[in-house]
Amino acid sequence: MVEKSISGAGTHPFEVLTDTGRGVIKVPGNPQGTDSLISEFLGTSLAKAIGLQTFPFSLLNLSAGAFQFSRGSDSKPGHGFISKFEKGIVWDGSSRVFERLINFEDITKLLVLDTWVCNFDRYSSDIGGKEHRNYDNVFFKHQSSDRLQLIAMDFSFALTRSTLLDVLVDDTHIYGNFPEFKPYFNDSVCSICLKTIKNFSRISLETIINKMPVDWNIDQGLKDKVVEFLEERAAFLASRPTEIFKPE
Repeated sequence: MVEKSISGAGTHPFEVLTDTGRGVIKVPGNPQGTDSLISEFLGTSLAKAIGLQTFPFSLLNLSAGAFQFSRGSDSKPGHGFISKFEKGIVWDGSSRVFERLINFEDITKLLVLDTWVCNFDRYSSDIGGKEHRNYDNVFFKHQSSDRLQLIAMDFSFALTRSTLLDVLVDDTHIYGNFPEFKPYFNDSVCSICLKTIKNFSRISLETIINKMPVDWNIDQGLKDKVVEFLEERAAFLASRPTEIFKPE
């Protein structure tokens, strides 16, 4: 059952009520296209694989017209990406949340992951210093009445700008490194995380990618290119000093 659409998000997700509780789903035919579903699945799967906290997620096969977008068009048939709805807060950019945070190490892990998959849509800064800040993509789950847990979420621009893999292996930008994160950056965690992604086995990457449904139209050739990119990108980042990852 659809409860409501979520306005303002590029993929036009929907809040839904399922047999197992409330969830948020991104569906085929969304304004950002199928690439956004591929990116979301890859980014979230990699986040979970390197030890970040994520929303529990799964894929749900949908019929044509199961959802209607605000512009009046219907969703397409195929698999949507659904994640569990969790109570928490979207970051407002203030430092107050850090007084209640329990998983500080995940701040460093998240910016390494964002940089690995070239996810510019959380935080990025160009050579001229122009910033892109998307506080809506930073979520803190209520772990208890007075404690918060950073959740790695929203990867719909992972490995993409306008189309999948229109990103560079040797992109030197560091993504996800909000200046407000600077006091909590951990050089040791960064070093361990870089080693983790560099040593990520091809079989592990292929296992993740092969879980994607055929209706997302990612053929074997494209799957191989994604694996090759992630391997080469990880090696490139691991060859660089950890100091460059520290927010300024």
